[in-house]
Amino acid sequence: MIPPRGMSKKQAAAYAGCETLSAFNDWIRRGIMPGPIPGTHKWDRKAIDAALDRLSGLQPTIEPQLSPYDEWKVSENRQRVKEYRLTAQGKKQLASERSRWKQVMEAMAGILNPSPGEGKA
Repeated sequence: MIPPRGMSKKQAAAYAGCETLSAFNDWIRRGIMPGPIPGTHKWDRKAIDAALDRLSGLQPTIEPQLSPYDEWKVSENRQRVKEYRLTAQGKKQLASERSRWKQVMEAMAGILNPSPGEGKA
């Protein structure tokens, strides 16, 4: 039987040789181990293999690349950058501001690009 490529956090920690989940969390926080596959709670066996290869001095055949967003999130000294999310009230306010801005843009478009025959007496 082929082992599944996606693993739970507990399975990934055991696979990587961590005795506790808190040690595995620390490795993730420090950038030693990759986080879960985006949008899931599963860890990629090949990504863990690549991380372990790097730790042991082996170079994987394909170097994993961080996305520009991930590079931004983790600074050179591995401190996490605080992320913010809109609250429900903030989302309502944003929708209201967008609606008002759309009205302004439509009015400006009407002034700058009048329809043929508009404005003639």
